Amino acid sequence: MRFRCNSQRLSLLALAVLAALSVSVAGAQAPATKILWVAHYRADCVGVGPQKCLLVKEEQYSPWQLFYGQIEGFDYVEGYGYELQVSEERIDNPPADGSSIRVELIEVINRYDSMDAPAAPVAKPSPAAVPQRVEPPIRGLLRSGLGPETRAFRPCGAGEEAWVVDNTDGALWQRYRDLAGGPNQPLYVEVHGSLEPAPSEGFGAHYAQQLVVTQVVKVSPGTAGCGDR
Repeated sequence: MRFRCNSQRLSLLALAVLAALSVSVAGAQAPATKILWVAHYRADCVGVGPQKCLLVKEEQYSPWQLFYGQIEGFDYVEGYGYELQVSEERIDNPPADGSSIRVELIEVINRYDSMDAPAAPVAKPSPAAVPQRVEPPIRGLLRSGLGPETRAFRPCGAGEEAWVVDNTDGALWQRYRDLAGGPNQPLYVEVHGSLEPAPSEGFGAHYAQQLVVTQVVKVSPGTAGCGDR
């Protein structure tokens, strides 16, 4: 009789352990897949100590964000921007100084040469391993008032304007003056550059973000360009 009772207890215990394991497996979340943009340069940041962090964003027109962790399997080369497909998985018991999210590279969708690449030569990934495509230009409406305080850009489909920083040696505003015909007249433009957090002071501090323009691709009068594609 005692042996039979012990056998029943062991069976119930085994069933309880299996049920707990089933609940744990059912509750575990599958890794999420997403697109991640990576900037062509690193930024100063502070983790355990001062360090350099990647700048990333999930939407092309979003401001850059500091990324303190690592992307497993990703061989980053300074001076090149990337569009990646990655998987994200939550870690239940991360180390004390580690991230609770595990990010792993699935595919390098695009690698592009930055206009701001450093003068020193950098080792390029093998052309056979990485597609050779250029990042598409940022499209939107550009306007400027009589003074420098009203130089703004609104991305196509967006509601808010961004402050504009011209790093084209004046080519951007020269094209604007040639075609606008007067202050505050919107022009459709396509430019290369990056949308970043707004400056903390000056005219740009009144905007939510700023567009740093490094190359003018196209400028045309009117606003039709934002609705033609």
